[in-house]
Amino acid sequence: SRGTMESPKSSRFYIPARYVLAIMALLGFANVYALRVNLSVAMVEMKKEFGWDSTTRGIILGSFFYGYIVTQVPGGMLAAKYGGKWVFGLGCLGTTILTLLTPIAAYKSK
Repeated sequence: SRGTMESPKSSRFYIPARYVLAIMALLGFANVYALRVNLSVAMVEMKKEFGWDSTTRGIILGSFFYGYIVTQVPGGMLAAKYGGKWVFGLGCLGTTILTLLTPIAAYKSK
């Protein structure tokens, strides 16, 4: 006998790791999509304040999507080396920080 150690499944509040990962991914994607929507909403007020035309707004909003495209291959390579949860988590963190810096960058470019 190995003693009285219980297996994780016999614990009362055990949640399988795949469910935790799925919930964290859901929250991460919700965060990233919320950031994208916030940029679109803020663009209306920034248009008035900075006098941006439709071309400038298109470049700014398009840059968000170009970031998705450009980071696919490097993100896959980093995920293979360090694991997907780290790359995804740091990617969400980076997106959040850059979104928070957007107004500062806009004022500096004024």
